[in-house]
Amino acid sequence: MKRKLLRGLAYAVDTVFPTRILAALCSLGFGIDLTLQITNASGILAEGSPLAQFTLAMMAWLWITIAWAIYGLARAADWIQQRGGSLAARLFRVAVGCTLAMIVAISIGSWGLNAQIGRFATLDTLLFLVANPLLSTWDHMGSGERRSIVLASLAAPAVIWAFCWLLRHTPQLSRDRSPRDLRASWILAGIVLMGIWMPIAGDLSAQRSASRIESVRSRLHPLVTLASSSYDLLAHEPIQAKIDPESLIALEASWTVPPNTARPSVIFVAIESLRSDVVGLRHQGKLVAPNLTRLAADGLTWKRAYAQSTHSDYADVCIVSSLYPLRTQRHHYYRSDDPWPKTLAFDLFKQAGYATAIMSSQNESWGGMDQFLNVPSLDLFFDSARSNLTTYTSARDPGFALERAVGAFHAGSLYDNQTMDRTLQWIDEQFARQTPYFISMNLQSSHFPYELPPGTEEPFQPARMDRDVTFMYHPPEKTSLVRNAYYNAIHNCDKELGRLVEHLREQGVLNDTILVVLGENGEAFHENGSVGHAREPVEPALHVATVIHAPNLIAPATDDYPLEHVDVLPTVMGLLDWPTHPNLQGSDLLSDQRTPLSQRLIFHHVNSGAALGDAVQWAGRWKLVIDRQRHSVRLFDLENDPQESTDVAGEQPVIAAILHDVLTRWYDQQLAYYRFPAYYQKFYPPQPPTLSEQQLQKLKAAG
Repeated sequence: MKRKLLRGLAYAVDTVFPTRILAALCSLGFGIDLTLQITNASGILAEGSPLAQFTLAMMAWLWITIAWAIYGLARAADWIQQRGGSLAARLFRVAVGCTLAMIVAISIGSWGLNAQIGRFATLDTLLFLVANPLLSTWDHMGSGERRSIVLASLAAPAVIWAFCWLLRHTPQLSRDRSPRDLRASWILAGIVLMGIWMPIAGDLSAQRSASRIESVRSRLHPLVTLASSSYDLLAHEPIQAKIDPESLIALEASWTVPPNTARPSVIFVAIESLRSDVVGLRHQGKLVAPNLTRLAADGLTWKRAYAQSTHSDYADVCIVSSLYPLRTQRHHYYRSDDPWPKTLAFDLFKQAGYATAIMSSQNESWGGMDQFLNVPSLDLFFDSARSNLTTYTSARDPGFALERAVGAFHAGSLYDNQTMDRTLQWIDEQFARQTPYFISMNLQSSHFPYELPPGTEEPFQPARMDRDVTFMYHPPEKTSLVRNAYYNAIHNCDKELGRLVEHLREQGVLNDTILVVLGENGEAFHENGSVGHAREPVEPALHVATVIHAPNLIAPATDDYPLEHVDVLPTVMGLLDWPTHPNLQGSDLLSDQRTPLSQRLIFHHVNSGAALGDAVQWAGRWKLVIDRQRHSVRLFDLENDPQESTDVAGEQPVIAAILHDVLTRWYDQQLAYYRFPAYYQKFYPPQPPTLSEQQLQKLKAAG
């Protein structure tokens, strides 16, 4: 029986591998890779089925391929010796041995990087090391990378000799194999591999599929990451490591909450699709948002406030992180093991002794936002997925409905009154403890299709939503109906906001509380060539309402200075007399040191299935948009053309060229920082670019 088993094993080895010595060598390599993956508690195997099965199949196929590649190279060396002599064959073997040894060294170093950041080295990382001498990058490496480089350097001579010996002796140890043998073993393994891959790539859940594909690309094997990143260099614009480290702040930089400063409670209320023009708007003789309008009368209203993006997963997290959303060329779905530094509002307020909470009507799993937001300093994370309450899902929100239908999400959305009920309860708990608190709220009634709880007041009529009204299109003649439905939804969000305001007033803390109400993104109704949101960075989808109500700290006013979402957190910190944390990319807009309007730049990035592009605004007037799908660059004069109907790049070439340069610098440095470990393992994210003196003079001359 034992002999039969051994004969069967020998037959299987002879069928799959060209020689038994290569079978032993590649089996050892497979075993080492598998051991490293198994011992990595947060590795790709921990993600379970089907990634675990695909990882095993992929590593097996990879090592079978390596065995046949070495066998083919050995045969090539033998052929060269027969045709060109022993010297030519020896040179060929040495060259191949050095190449294979370099691949081994790269793999060892890549495993070292994986131990530090949870992903393998890309081709960009290797090119960065080639372009920058080792001594200049050594200080920026982690201990795992350093050990890997030392180990690979010590082992290099022995590895080169071993490969040269293997190339010299493999033909003598092997039996002749026909092309049919090669196809039978290699293709069979490939078929098994593709059978496991197809359900991953073809998953109807775009978010689940993208997350799994990214795991395969970055966490399965060093050679897989090198191959996929090599493809990226061909398919996408190259990313250059051009950030001057002298311009960055080291991660070791300290930040502390100043002692003896006031500790008022702080509440951020983000309302879905809250346009700027809703504040003070009367429609059909009624205020659309009466509570927000009253807060604005007693607070600071920003007339030129802008979301960072037109879609929620990119716009929302900017509010509490003060980080721009641009991280990768592909759409980025947040992961808990993302290696980049972040310091969220919850981290900052927790240091000051605050209780912290998220209170959201949406499922924060959308885009992986919960993976970004769920940090140890967060005391309570309440959203639809964690509420244990009954949720609803609208079939007219197709993207979200599909994710639920295929099992990617297990909860829909909450009605805003459910979220507000839990919020007021939690506020009472903190009030009883006399503990200051920070809350990040999100109200969702105003998300298309603007569905409200049964029995909710709908004062704006008619508000019929016919079947031909969709998330990103409705017939122009039905715009008034859709607007009425939107206004009803905003009115409902405002009613819940009124409950919060009245509760704080009853507790006697309304004027002591910093209450920030803002739109997470806007909404278009056949304006500027757009409908809905999650599309191009047009004004109606970006220009949002923003009100800071803090009567004890700031007098009622309106401010025309341009604000972007990344500025909200630093500005509130300024009201508390706290310094801005170095991990924030926004700035305190109430500071005496804020950038003059003539130099003010704000940036936008969109990367949804419907749009891919970036925009920069200068001085609250000029806006340059790069559409990366249509490969177009356009310049708009928002002061005279708020509808963005006329491209004036030809009439204003100087302004267009300078803003294009600034936007390109911002885009390049964002991608470089998040691509190269030498930056994000050592430094905080870069601050946004500014206009040089020479550029300012040219802009002034251009009028």
